[in-house]
Amino acid sequence: CVRVGVCVCVCVFLSVHLTNFAINKMSDKFKHAQKPTNTTIRIGEEVKNHKAKELDPTANKRLISVVINQLQEQGYKITSDSFWEKVDHMVAKTLLAIQPRLKRCFTKALKASRMPIPPPPHLSPHTVPTEGGTPGIPQKS
Repeated sequence: CVRVGVCVCVCVFLSVHLTNFAINKMSDKFKHAQKPTNTTIRIGEEVKNHKAKELDPTANKRLISVVINQLQEQGYKITSDSFWEKVDHMVAKTLLAIQPRLKRCFTKALKASRMPIPPPPHLSPHTVPTEGGTPGIPQKS
């Protein structure tokens, strides 16, 4: 929804996303990420002493560092940096894909409000770094 002055332009939502977490967190079978204990655990390169709680690697919702560590233990070639680089690429490509729709919605809102329409941004597929290939699932070694 875009509000410009007193005019409101509503971009039509084609679907609404309801996360599994929003539904599952109320279940008796939901496993929380922390359980009471006194232990030392390894998260990536760091060793942390959790005095009162330990991160449960089988929990329904986990820290991404725990998931990356589990993938590394299973033989996947992935680091925290490579994971976030792939996320950055996917976000950039997603924004490029929805840019035309956003432009139409904002242009409609600006026309309805009689405000001047700014010049279009200079976006192209070449603005997304392509080194390392397409973001995806890490490869097993």
